[in-house]
Formats: sequence, C-alpha cells, structure tokens
Amino acid sequence: MYITTTTTTTTTTTTTIIIHHHHIIIIIIIIIIIIIIIIIIIIIIIIIIIIIIIIIIIIIIIIIIIIIIIIIIIIIIFYLKRLLVHY
Repeated sequence: MYITTTTTTTTTTTTTIIIHHHHIIIIIIIIIIIIIIIIIIIIIIIIIIIIIIIIIIIIIIIIIIIIIIIIIIIIIIFYLKRLLVHY
C-alpha cells in the first residue's frame, strides 16, 4: 500500500512539472507575440510620423514657392507700371 501511494505521487509531480514547462513555453510565446505586436505598432507610428513630416515639408515648400511667385508677379507689375509711367 505504501509503495503504490509513493509512485502515484511521483507521477503526479512529474506531470505537473511538464504542465509547468508547457505553461512557461506558452507564456514565452505570448510575450514574444506581444513584443512583436508592440514593435510593429512602433514601426507603423514612426512611418506615419515620417509621412506627416514629409507632407508638412511639401506643403511648406509649396507655400514658399507660391509666395515667391506672388512676390515676383508684384515686382513685375510694379516694374511695368513704372515703365508705363515713364512712357
């Protein structure tokens, strides 16, 4: 009787250890998946920020070009007016 009880306890402990190992593996896999998801989210955020910065730069360049064109047009108009006044 005593011998049989000891054998059963040892088998149960080994199975729990195996289960624990499985749990550890599952936890590690979950952690890895979470880390990968976080990295992907960070990369997406960085890409979005870069795209926004590029769009802002393009808008600023367009505005500067428009301002320069307007200034050139104004200068040309003034110059033409002066020419017309002289003649």
